[in-house]
Amino acid sequence: ASKVVPIDKFSVVISMILAFVIILMGAPVFSGEYSGADNILLTSRYGKTKCSTAKGMAALAAAFFLTAVFSAVNLLLGWILYGGEGLSCSILFAPVDFVENYIPFNLTCGELMVYQVLLMFACGAGVTGITLFLSSVCKNQVTALAASSAAFILPILLPVTETNPLYRVVLLMPVYYVQFISIMSAEPVKNGLIFAVWSVSVGAGLMAVGFIFSKHFFAKHPVGI
Repeated sequence: ASKVVPIDKFSVVISMILAFVIILMGAPVFSGEYSGADNILLTSRYGKTKCSTAKGMAALAAAFFLTAVFSAVNLLLGWILYGGEGLSCSILFAPVDFVENYIPFNLTCGELMVYQVLLMFACGAGVTGITLFLSSVCKNQVTALAASSAAFILPILLPVTETNPLYRVVLLMPVYYVQFISIMSAEPVKNGLIFAVWSVSVGAGLMAVGFIFSKHFFAKHPVGI
């Protein structure tokens, strides 16, 4: 259990890198099309709708593929560093210097890593939705990249304390999925349901809203080909 510290910190780094790779991939998806508007224009709304669906689906597929690869690497490192006995060890007996120093329920190290993988997929879904939406709104790729990065990082900079009623709302933003200990440290909801599970619905919601509205905004603009 003494090896929990490096794998915990390394997992956060891996998740953060994953989020920014997804943003880097998704930012040009729609914004990159606007730069060629002075060329031959694709004016058929139906044609653009089909194009936007394909581009959005490709971005989602790439994001989930990368998340699966990063998750597999994370789990492999966990197995190498922990071993079978370490993964079955209770986190209550693991001397880890968490930021909050507290998780209000008992888990094994293996179960904690499974929750982390779940949060990584929720983060990937949410970040992809946000990035697709901003890519369709921004006319410049650099602007889309900067706006998506800011939207991802901003919640962690808000001065909301753990005692503030808004804390749990802010905690459901994708940047906190990356810091999985933060969201896992929230008190469980009713019937023993872990609060972190709500991140799945929020991440899926951000993905769906971003995908739908990105198509809507993309269809309103002429596109160069």
